[in-house]
Amino acid sequence: MQPMDVEVTGPHMVAGLPDWEFWSRPMADELHAQPVNDLIEHTCEDCPCGPTVEATHREDGSIGWTYMHHSLDGRELSE
Repeated sequence: MQPMDVEVTGPHMVAGLPDWEFWSRPMADELHAQPVNDLIEHTCEDCPCGPTVEATHREDGSIGWTYMHHSLDGRELSE
């Protein structure tokens, strides 16, 4: 279950892959991309998929964080 400060904005296509969604945690300056209907429920904290994290430099000079979660069903390999 996601924390109360999560805003879901998906599902969308991510990197040309179907069945992914974005969600954000504005108070934490985080944007997450996660697979929909995966074998696990992805979480903001200590997600078992080991998401890749990248700094996102914004036009105003601030930095946010982008988390790319990994599917456990292997959908990236078949796309």
